[in-house]
Amino acid sequence: DKGDHHLEFRSTNGDLHNHAGIDCFVFSRIPFVPSGKDRPSTAAPAQPDDWFPVAFDDDPLSPDSVIDMSRLVEAPAGQHGFLQAAGDHLRFADSKGPVKLWGVNANLDSRATPEKMVQRARWLRKYGVNQVRQHTLIDAMGLLRPDGTVDPQRFDRYDRWFAALKEQGIYSIWSVVYPHHGAFLRPQDGLPGERFAELDQSDKERDGSKGPIVSNDYINMDREIQDVVLRYFTVLLNHRNPYTGLAYKDDPALAVVEFQNESNLFFHTLNVLRNESPKHPYYSQLLRKGFFAFVQQKYGSREAVAKAWGGKWDRDDKWDQGELGIMAAYQWGVDGPGYEFKGQDRRCGDYIAYLESVQRAYYDRRERELRDLGFKGVTVTTAWFGVGGSNLANLYCDTAASMIDRHNYCGGGDGGHRIVEGKVSTMTHLDQPGQGLFSIGFNQVAGKPFGVSEWDMTPPDPYKAEAAPLLAFYGMGLQGWDSSSHFACGAARMGAGWPDLSKYASQTPHYLGQFPALALSVLRGDLQEGQIVASRLATEKERHAGRDVLGGAVTAENKDYKELAASLAAPPETFAIGRVVVGFGDAPQAADPASFWDRKGKVLTSTTGELVWDYGRRLVQVRAPRTQAVIGFAGGGSVTLPDVKATVKTPFVSLLFTALDDRPLRESGHILITALARDKQTGTVYSADWSKLETIGGPPLLLEPVQATLRLAGAKPSLVRPLDGYGVPRDEPIAIAADGSFAIDGTQRAFYYEIRR
Repeated sequence: DKGDHHLEFRSTNGDLHNHAGIDCFVFSRIPFVPSGKDRPSTAAPAQPDDWFPVAFDDDPLSPDSVIDMSRLVEAPAGQHGFLQAAGDHLRFADSKGPVKLWGVNANLDSRATPEKMVQRARWLRKYGVNQVRQHTLIDAMGLLRPDGTVDPQRFDRYDRWFAALKEQGIYSIWSVVYPHHGAFLRPQDGLPGERFAELDQSDKERDGSKGPIVSNDYINMDREIQDVVLRYFTVLLNHRNPYTGLAYKDDPALAVVEFQNESNLFFHTLNVLRNESPKHPYYSQLLRKGFFAFVQQKYGSREAVAKAWGGKWDRDDKWDQGELGIMAAYQWGVDGPGYEFKGQDRRCGDYIAYLESVQRAYYDRRERELRDLGFKGVTVTTAWFGVGGSNLANLYCDTAASMIDRHNYCGGGDGGHRIVEGKVSTMTHLDQPGQGLFSIGFNQVAGKPFGVSEWDMTPPDPYKAEAAPLLAFYGMGLQGWDSSSHFACGAARMGAGWPDLSKYASQTPHYLGQFPALALSVLRGDLQEGQIVASRLATEKERHAGRDVLGGAVTAENKDYKELAASLAAPPETFAIGRVVVGFGDAPQAADPASFWDRKGKVLTSTTGELVWDYGRRLVQVRAPRTQAVIGFAGGGSVTLPDVKATVKTPFVSLLFTALDDRPLRESGHILITALARDKQTGTVYSADWSKLETIGGPPLLLEPVQATLRLAGAKPSLVRPLDGYGVPRDEPIAIAADGSFAIDGTQRAFYYEIRR
């Protein structure tokens, strides 16, 4: 307003005497969210193909938001008892039917006030999130102190965060041990001095760390390290959270506990035990002697071993000293061992069998130990998968716990974990069904729930909008997966631009922005599970074959299905037809997928009839009664779904139609449209084919508008209008033609739309 005003800035840093600075402040007469260098301004009228900026503030959590899915998330968490594995699925102890968990990795923000924690939990619930993975507990709590306790202030912060999530109906998953090389051991933990020095040396040589030393890979073979880590589990699970009134072991809001993150004996980091064994004398000898004992028990004599192995010996074989040479992970390949072990399938299989026996013994013991501590929820071993010939043995070891879990990533470009200028992946799943993110689906075990606790199709891949819908509809729907946590939501609100230039950001329109529609579909059960179309029985013979007989989506690529009948491999395309499982000891009967696969037309129809994957046109149709969608390269043509006809101009789209009133789309009186295409930052410059990021740009984020003419079956809409980024209706109705069709495009500057009729 006109006139004099008083403006005051105050620094309240207490006794620390820190200084504060004002970088910039803005007076504005219009609604304005700071994002990048953009000034507040009244935007000129947009053209249909204008990319439009999106900038988010703290979500006001308006009761008028159309995308608010908090009604799906029953609160508080835990009221139906502990999560349990019930055959192929998850269920709560006191519930009759199965349950799906849909969420994100969302670590405790140690700077957040209790009020901010509650706001963040409410915000996640709004998007249909009913589970959060804490990765890791070490990050939240720190290590045990010399007296065997955790810092009470750090425990208090996490207790508040857990309680805030529980209050909003959000279950927690604990990832306890990370990084790959661990951070548990210190001199006071009691490991013998020589062994401690060996591990300490390997840590310093690897990354120059002066902190706690490596352990996570070596925990798999060292009982004493396992006991050190068990003490940590014991403290955590026995701790009573004052804000819930329960010890964590007794709180059903703690749904899943993972033994360790991305590590096992089949992991590449243990290659050093062969290649640099003099630097690791204890652990390399531990494996050499263990392998000798395993082989001697199996064959009985040196002569019998020589016969089985074709008379070939390794440089490190010392039979008289009770040692046999070990192998590095890169030496066992998909088609059998390589390098100096080429052709030695039997030896490779024996070595993998030995590692399996050690790894499985640890997992079995850890499972018993957590149960003895009183934990009643679901357990997971690790999400890591074996390489080459170890794939099946690795998977068998994972069956020691309640649920099979996997991680997978694709997309990205130069820059490692950060978005940088340079090469960009332009991969899309749409012409390679069952590959990329979804190759992990070939590790689903019959009779076990299956979860994906980390996944991402990383920016700046231009087609990442396809990932979340495909995972929801094909993974959680057709394949019957039980749990999903995108990696990772590192904020309490939608981010600015590409948040922090990280390749792992849930808080974007392409991920969290699609969650309302996807969470509703998943938690409501809109997509049916498919019939089993690939059921592979894996016996001990296959597990220890010395080559990858499972094959899955990688080795089966471009092979004829009939040629694979004698092996355990399945064509990757079967993922888009029906369920794909592996059985240990028993395997269910499978239906023949042939009639669902139009090889000439390159079209895969699910056994449910609700999904059509046209990998020739790079286009997926979702055709369920309450959820329908067009995902892929639909530009320049029309797609006719059961209840929607979409004529699309935009080259690549994720266009979702969701009935909000639980009725079939053609009868629904309230429908949400989620419409996304590509994105970039302001000032971003890609090469003509999007394979190179030439200029990275900065906030705000720009969204390519989805331009389409839409017509729904059933009654003519009475109202179509855009929603703002928080899902609140804007008073800008869209014109509806006499036949009920209407157009969406860049003039509306929206990626959500509401239909009333």
